[in-house]
Amino acid sequence: MVEVQQSDDVVLVLQLDDLGRSPPEVARRMGRIAAAGAGLRSLKEGIDTATAAGQADTPER
Repeated sequence: MVEVQQSDDVVLVLQLDDLGRSPPEVARRMGRIAAAGAGLRSLKEGIDTATAAGQADTPER
């Protein structure tokens, strides 16, 4: 995966399982993205943590 360069970057994936092979790995990567201050968009699941509404719908890790 490409490193997050700035806090306002957005990682775009087709589906969440593109982030990892197992749910724990996906959760870890989602946490790293959030910790870097970047957003995450998943097209298939309709998740967009780059927006305030998407952040409200995403559980804390």
